[in-house]
Amino acid sequence: MTKRRNGFTLVELLVVISIIAILLAVLMPALSKARNQGKMVICKSNLKQFGLCYALYVEQNNGYFENGVNYDVNKDSTMWIDTLRPYYADIDQMRCCPMAPKPVQMTAQQGTSKSAWVYYNNKDYGSYAVNGWLCNPNKEFPSSWGAPANLWRKANQKGANNIPVIADGLWFHALPLSTDRPSTYSDRMSDSLKNMQRVCSDRHGGKTNLVFMDWSVRNVGLKELWKLKWHKNYNTNDRDPFWPAWINRIR
Repeated sequence: MTKRRNGFTLVELLVVISIIAILLAVLMPALSKARNQGKMVICKSNLKQFGLCYALYVEQNNGYFENGVNYDVNKDSTMWIDTLRPYYADIDQMRCCPMAPKPVQMTAQQGTSKSAWVYYNNKDYGSYAVNGWLCNPNKEFPSSWGAPANLWRKANQKGANNIPVIADGLWFHALPLSTDRPSTYSDRMSDSLKNMQRVCSDRHGGKTNLVFMDWSVRNVGLKELWKLKWHKNYNTNDRDPFWPAWINRIR
């Protein structure tokens, strides 16, 4: 009479554990990639909604964009979040990219690739940046910001599909120049005065999301940011800046 075996041997148990470990090692990167792709889709959906809001705003304002200059830190902000709020009831639900869903702390700060920025009033926050060159100021455009001749002021421009309106951002607005150099870091700015750094971060696997003046949304490679028509006199054929190692590693 043979004796019935009631369980695994130690060797068999170790083999099973090893197989499970190997399967997890194979599947986890794929699951992580799928999760990040899902977040990128949500981000693009947010930007699409913002684009529709802006389209309604300019339609009701004779084709003009908002003032874009009067950011009063002593009052409720007049930034784009407040400009667009009447056009979309749930704007607070889509002010952040899912890859940067909230601030690290509620104090005035710049964002990172994984955290939202916070405005000086410690109330407004987000992880998108409006193209500051769109604005139509009703007073003098600050000389420290750039040349007023660069301002678009109105929508329905020629080549609208290459003119950014809102992008994934590390600050609430940006005034990029073709001569701006990229950040030394992949996840944060190294010089916030180089405004292209405000919209250039490795948030979506070497790409970033933007809504354009024709109200389309697409993701572009980080190097391509320097070839978009950010302002009226922007030189899209300017020579490339020096690319840091982290950008060159992106395929």
